[in-house]
Amino acid sequence: MKFNIHIFTLSLVAALATLIFERAIGIEWDFHPDAITYAMTSHEISQNIMGGGLSSAINNSYYFICSLLGQSILAIIAMNMIFFALANLVILKLHIKFTGDVDLHKYSLLLLLILNPYRLHLATTMLKDTLIIFLALISLMGFRNWILSFMAMPFLRVIGVFYYGVLLPRAIFAFGVFCAICIFFIFNERVVGLMLEFNANQMQFREFDSVPSFQDSGLIGIAIRYVVWPILALTASFSLFGLSVPFLAVAMGVVMFNIYTFSLVGRSIFTWKIFLLMGVFAILVTGYGSYIRYVYPFLVMAPLIVISQSKSRLREF
Repeated sequence: MKFNIHIFTLSLVAALATLIFERAIGIEWDFHPDAITYAMTSHEISQNIMGGGLSSAINNSYYFICSLLGQSILAIIAMNMIFFALANLVILKLHIKFTGDVDLHKYSLLLLLILNPYRLHLATTMLKDTLIIFLALISLMGFRNWILSFMAMPFLRVIGVFYYGVLLPRAIFAFGVFCAICIFFIFNERVVGLMLEFNANQMQFREFDSVPSFQDSGLIGIAIRYVVWPILALTASFSLFGLSVPFLAVAMGVVMFNIYTFSLVGRSIFTWKIFLLMGVFAILVTGYGSYIRYVYPFLVMAPLIVISQSKSRLREF
């Protein structure tokens, strides 16, 4: 219990320190364009969603949360800091479950997950990613939590249902891949059309986002993204395409994840399930800055999944 309080308090202090530091160097609350939308239009959008029924709440329910908090910048950021701390308690519980009691060495490794730079940044924003990461993490705590998290996720990010594929048994996962291949060939024209529509979107919103998107190469470019982008994310090698501070901070977090798993079980965070599922997001997203946000829940889950598989303590269901 005391250790829980320690991690929770440490998380809040670290998030607050990050907030102060970012404001000091000029990173304001509106650094992310989505933050402006949440702060300015949540009341209006929530009313429109209510008029559209339950289906309208899919993928849009974060507007309700922001509206309930009065579109308050301070309140929404405070909520994200709290969920960041709660997510770290989940990480603590899983870390102890898979590695045993926390000694000094294991505590230092735990900090690699707790004090992740990009998660700290997300906790200081109005974005919904911190809440999404929290939902993804609690799915690792057993079948009941998996179901509850799976049911809640589409209301925040409908494509987030793919996060849960990492916990499927190999046979079911393989069957899902087989079905996806069959759908591609049976409805080839429609599927290819949708893929090209997504590929036409321009999603490179930042100057530092210089990772090639291969959009001009059509289907071949999409296939290249499917293979290359997950590898860049899992190895932090995307930072080589531009030595920007934002990408370096994200890359540092990925390196920390890999150090954690290498130190405990002698392997990286790469798994075939995560690789294949992260590739799906590479089909739908054409800017690497956006892509890394969408796949970051995979990266946060990956160290714990790798450790659990190595220790054979996480049951597949």
